[in-house]
Order: sequence, then C-alpha cells, then structure tokens
Amino acid sequence: MHRTPSPISTLYIDSIDATLQATLPLFFGGVLAQPHPMSFALYCCVRVSENVLNHCGMESPLLTLVSLKFLPLRAAPSFHDYHHRYSNYHGSAKNYGENFVVWDRMFGTASRRAARDA
Repeated sequence: MHRTPSPISTLYIDSIDATLQATLPLFFGGVLAQPHPMSFALYCCVRVSENVLNHCGMESPLLTLVSLKFLPLRAAPSFHDYHHRYSNYHGSAKNYGENFVVWDRMFGTASRRAARDA
C-alpha cells in the first residue's frame, strides 16, 4: 500500500481492478459508440493523464483548471490520497474516489476531514 501515491505507483494496481475500472469500460464504450479512432485515442490519453494526475499528489490552479477539478463534486488529488491512506482498514471501508466525491458523500464512506478537504 502506498501512503503517498505517485504516478509510478499506478503501475501497481491490481490487474483485476485495472480491467474492471479501465479496460472494460473503454473497450465497451469504444465498441458501442464507435468513435473516430483519433477521438478514441485522445480520450484514452486523457483518462491515463487524469489517473496520473490523481496519483501525483500535486495541486495547482493550472492543473485544477486543465483537469476540470474546479467543477462541483470533482475530487482533488488530495482527496484521492485519503484512499491510499485509509481504504484498507477492516471494518471501516473507505472509497475516496478518483474523480468524484459524490459516491463517498452518498454512502458516507468519507471521513469528516476528507469531506472537508474535497
């Protein structure tokens, strides 16, 4: 478990997790929507870039603007850091999503501190 994630730590994601959260949705989205190959490639690059951003531990006004993290219910990289610190404790499961805080707020899985920082 990485307490402070880094872009390199994304390489350690479990293969089943990577398949369920990234590979299958991208595959089925591409098959169903049939986007232009360049549009699909750009979208895949954006998703990978966002994953790296969420694990870089950096926040700045420019990154917030470019990644649209200023929009309501969008999770800042610091919010996702809580996932890496507190999500593996038995009996008090936490989610701390990568992109949106809505699930943590809806199901009460965010600590008060994480919710305040979101």
